[in-house]
Amino acid sequence: MNEILIIKIQIVKLLKCKNKMDNDSFRLILILLLTTAMLSSSSAEITDSVINLTYGGNFEKENAKDITLITETPLTDETQKILKIYSAQNWTLANAPETKNGKETIEINVGSANEYSLNFIVEKKFYEIKFLPEEENYEIQNLQNFLSNTGNVEWNEEIKKKAIEITSDNLSVENEQVQNAVKVFKIAKFVHNYITYDYNSENLSAKDVFKYKRATCMGYTNLFIAMCRSVGIPARAVGGIASTDKGFERHSYAEVFIGDWIPIDPTFGQFPADASHIAIYKDNKARGIKVELKFSGKNVSHSGTISAKFIKKDAENLISGKIINKNLTGKNSVMPINVELTNSKNFYVFGVCKISSLLKADADEKIFYLSPYEKKNITFRVFVPEQEGNFLYFYVAGIRCNDLNLTTNFTVDT
Repeated sequence: MNEILIIKIQIVKLLKCKNKMDNDSFRLILILLLTTAMLSSSSAEITDSVINLTYGGNFEKENAKDITLITETPLTDETQKILKIYSAQNWTLANAPETKNGKETIEINVGSANEYSLNFIVEKKFYEIKFLPEEENYEIQNLQNFLSNTGNVEWNEEIKKKAIEITSDNLSVENEQVQNAVKVFKIAKFVHNYITYDYNSENLSAKDVFKYKRATCMGYTNLFIAMCRSVGIPARAVGGIASTDKGFERHSYAEVFIGDWIPIDPTFGQFPADASHIAIYKDNKARGIKVELKFSGKNVSHSGTISAKFIKKDAENLISGKIINKNLTGKNSVMPINVELTNSKNFYVFGVCKISSLLKADADEKIFYLSPYEKKNITFRVFVPEQEGNFLYFYVAGIRCNDLNLTTNFTVDT
């Protein structure tokens, strides 16, 4: 989840010191301290993990037997694979997971049991954005399915107008794939900030979510998909689980096609989605996880749960950086604060830098991207106002770029 800034201003003390140039005069020194608290889903990006995923449930039945449960299972792709499947009850698996139409299913023969559990040990890798050439075997008509304006991902003119508005300025990017990625990042950032997460919300369609500004992750995902499609970027829904502040929960997020399918989480504001996300289905819109029952007898119903825990996880900051700026300025001036960011990875990194300062800046935040191994400067211009003379003002400014926290201080001599 992108960070939330909580700003607290504290005047520490007012000091007098004797002016060495004139023993009969005094000069006031005012010290101002700015403190910030940052809230985030994690202190660093989860880049690798092994997760124990448990399906559990029970049956209500009337003289039923030979019950077979058919359920969607974790998918297998270039970033995710199942290492092991096991059950404490040693249920018979009617078949290994089968992939069909963007989903994998498994059949479990539970006989006449009242409950069951099934475990998947899943290895997950962080998706590295490299913008490889579009696969020649990916048929254009398949992509058209993920540009359609229909169902819960249907957009109206108001949604399309907003999508065009927030993607119109693309940092003068020449590469079309990078340009589309910047658009996607801006849309995800808008959706993340625009909607209030509400567990009780029944808003699922993009239109309702845009109108009422409240939703669960499925609503976030549907609005994000609709906005991407409205500006010509193929997008689809992904459902599964992800690590949150409350532990693992069922979760919906998205993928966009920019030469390849790239996972993105508009609810958490992650591009790409981190390696705590386990994909169970990929579909045209966000939905629940499908379960089907086969049995002999009467009236079988099923209630199930999905839980998970980390067996292993690795996390790291994907970028490093430092602030380069002068430390003295005067009143009615502009103080440039330069953040030098470095990407030591062989893939692209996208993010946002946010500044917290007592003084007004030219922007509260700035979006950035770093190419593989690139070093780039992000500059905030801080405006120093007219202030009472014969003072020294000491300021502290904080800048956060993704999970990288930086601080600097400077003096205003009036």
